[in-house]
Amino acid sequence: MGDMHKKSIVKLDASMGLVAFILNIVWPGLGTIIAGFINKDAMVNNLIVGILQMVLVCILVGWIWSIYTGYLIYNASK
Repeated sequence: MGDMHKKSIVKLDASMGLVAFILNIVWPGLGTIIAGFINKDAMVNNLIVGILQMVLVCILVGWIWSIYTGYLIYNASK
């Protein structure tokens, strides 16, 4: 896993972690971007990763990556 992706796994409160996970399933990358705006320390990394997830959704890689990132954010937030 790349360094930028590791930095995009932020700890939120449990309910926001779940919201970010669900958003990443429904709209790939959106939960990652919102998590970045909530946790300002990783905002740039989350913005870049979220946009890449949105762009790569057309070849299915972005959607899978987005679900995985949402799951990691949710686990970190428990």
